[in-house]
Amino acid sequence: MAVNFAPSDEGVAVGTLTITSDDPDEGVIEVALEGEGSMAHVWRVPGDAPTIGAGIDSAAAGDVVLVAPGMYAGEHNRGLDFGGKEIAVISEAGAESTIIDCGEQDRGFRFSSGESSVATVRGFTIVNGRADMGGAIYVHGSSPTITDCVFSGNGAGGGGGGAIYCADGSSPTIRDCGFYENTSDDRGGAIRSSFASPSILNCTLVYNGAPLGGGVACNGSTFTIANSVVAFNVGGGAILCEGGVGIPSISHSCIFANAGGDSLCGNYHDNLFVDPLFCGMAQGNLTLCENSPCLPSGSPWGNPWGELIGAYGQGCGSCDSPVEISFYAVLSASGTVTLRWTVSDLSFIDGFDIYRGTSSTGPFAKINEQMLLAASPGEYEDGTVWPGTTFWYQLMTVPGDSEGAVVESPVSVAIPGRLAAALHAPQPNPFRGETSVEFDVPPDAGRVKVTVYNIRGQLVRVLFEGAPGSGRYVALWDGRDLRGTSASSGVYFMMLEAGTSVKTRKLLLVK
Repeated sequence: MAVNFAPSDEGVAVGTLTITSDDPDEGVIEVALEGEGSMAHVWRVPGDAPTIGAGIDSAAAGDVVLVAPGMYAGEHNRGLDFGGKEIAVISEAGAESTIIDCGEQDRGFRFSSGESSVATVRGFTIVNGRADMGGAIYVHGSSPTITDCVFSGNGAGGGGGGAIYCADGSSPTIRDCGFYENTSDDRGGAIRSSFASPSILNCTLVYNGAPLGGGVACNGSTFTIANSVVAFNVGGGAILCEGGVGIPSISHSCIFANAGGDSLCGNYHDNLFVDPLFCGMAQGNLTLCENSPCLPSGSPWGNPWGELIGAYGQGCGSCDSPVEISFYAVLSASGTVTLRWTVSDLSFIDGFDIYRGTSSTGPFAKINEQMLLAASPGEYEDGTVWPGTTFWYQLMTVPGDSEGAVVESPVSVAIPGRLAAALHAPQPNPFRGETSVEFDVPPDAGRVKVTVYNIRGQLVRVLFEGAPGSGRYVALWDGRDLRGTSASSGVYFMMLEAGTSVKTRKLLLVK
């Protein structure tokens, strides 16, 4: 247990900490405390100091620079440096009414003197920042707290990080922030991390752009993204990981429609891949519609974790959409895919079917054996996925037209890992008439062969031969030999040859 004893008055103060346990046998523990306190000072801008920079220069450790609403521009309201001081710069009325305009002359803030999480920037909109690295904020070897801020229209050069760049052992906490239309000439349209460990919590990243990592780019970094929206960013995908980065922690977030793909560096567990439904994205209004899946549970549209995803809550009623259904997929930690949907009107729907493919353009095959009930919300769990493959799912109504009607564009889930050669159990076994076997082909297996041998080691039938590429396939045996004659009852062996791997299964043919 750690106790922080911080007297509020100047001078030396003493006290006693008394700890009483619920267990009478533990007794009472008393600890003498002594510490030196000092009174924190609040520096008001523009009351006590004419600019934000002047307020920072005047502040000592523990002080607060409190900034009144307004537009702050000019030399002493940009390029702001805490200089290692553990202070807080806070807006009095929030980001909506407190704006730092960097005028494309510099970035907003710089942290490069070992500042800790005590150093705080809270409640500002930072616009028109320009720098080679970190258009709005640059963090080097420091770990400040950046919260309740909006970053819009900032840009970085070849160093990257359109809004924020963090590097060299820094561990900033970025919480409850919005990133909109920031750009980088290289990596990280909104945020770039280089050998750092940022925590990005309850943030919304939309319409940012970079050739690599339209939302976030990381190299040599271990980072955390939680309860955040990364959507509609342009350029090089949602999140870029390179340079020996470990698997990041990305959870309970909404990743959607990022140009270049919705890659999550191989970490796809417990995230949504569905439209977050903003009230006015084109106008920069990133609050959520009433039917957004990013809202906490409590409505049919709420996410499965009961948590707010992104920086903003509900800001309007249900959104009008040509798509009257919300359909998304979640990869669980156990490796199964859970599909969930909500429908605005079930009047003309008898049920649903789920179709799956390994390409966005198909072919798709139905995976549910029986029609799913017409319920909203609805759910289906697919436990037949395999590693190293991206699966695409379509939801279809029953009945629609003669083949059913697709009611949502395909959604995809990437299953991490590498597929290994495998020959699964034949079904049925024993069999009469026909049996089938699924077999897995790893990447770079080359030519693949599935055959049947009798107990004397003689070839009976070739079921499959070719180079199909990585994936799971099905071979059928109708109980006939190479001449088309019915094989006799008895024990047979199926064999898979895939590259250097050889797998066998025993099966019994009965008449």
